[in-house]
Amino acid sequence: GGCFAELYRWKSGIGPQKNRQPFPVDLWDDKEVNSLGTDEYIALSRKLNSEPLIVINSGFHEGAGTPEAWAPWIQEACDWLEYCNGSPTSKWGAVRAANGHPEPYSVKLWEIDNELWRSRVPDPHKYSQAVHLFAAAMRKTDPSITIIAHGGNGTDMEWNQVLLNNCANDFDILSIHHYSDPDGYYSAAQQQDSLYNKLRSSIAACSHPAIKIYVSEWNAQSTDWRTGLYAGNLLNIFEQNSDVVTMGGPALFLRHTSATDWDNAFINFDQTGWFPAPNYVVMQLWRAHFA
Repeated sequence: GGCFAELYRWKSGIGPQKNRQPFPVDLWDDKEVNSLGTDEYIALSRKLNSEPLIVINSGFHEGAGTPEAWAPWIQEACDWLEYCNGSPTSKWGAVRAANGHPEPYSVKLWEIDNELWRSRVPDPHKYSQAVHLFAAAMRKTDPSITIIAHGGNGTDMEWNQVLLNNCANDFDILSIHHYSDPDGYYSAAQQQDSLYNKLRSSIAACSHPAIKIYVSEWNAQSTDWRTGLYAGNLLNIFEQNSDVVTMGGPALFLRHTSATDWDNAFINFDQTGWFPAPNYVVMQLWRAHFA
């Protein structure tokens, strides 16, 4: 997921690792050689007893922006879906089986790209058009999947409202992002509560009132006590809004202490050991004593 998904080509991450093509750009101070591809990701998810979620590349970040230009990207997404969920007699299910995994993975959660408001597509109407086309093709490939459309950033409702107006019937979950200044450990959390209330009303008024919210990236940008208070505030707000908030995914998860950006990770490490940030401690307490 995340910005990694925006240029990811899934067919470069399957088969013998020596034959895989590297990720086209360096992210997070590293060269990614695609040693963790679809099969390894699913294996990791199973070991963690978690449900995998895959974000597809819609081609927007590489210049696509019309139905004709999206067509090969729609096919690539459907191929990926068939690789994960198709029978071993299907075209891409057979490739999965040849790679040592005959049983379908049954991946349910599929998100259509990431943060297009940040780069190629400032107009949510164009993204809405893509959601309609991608979702129709992907559901034809596997009608059982859950489609996630990405929403706006922070407290911006404009992008969200356009999606709810234009393509609500094409997706099941709205994925939103936000990161807070650490001094907003209380006020920024309250702003999120206000946003979820607005979204609740807008979803109830749209053509698909069963849509849920997935807060797919959240955090306060620090590793001091403020990020712990922010995590606690936000977890309470998630619970209070759990009729509409169905999932939450904080970022970053892991960070080497020498990294040049994003000092907000739950788990921080170097070559000698690791330390948990306050958000980790709060999340661990919440998990251990839930409800």
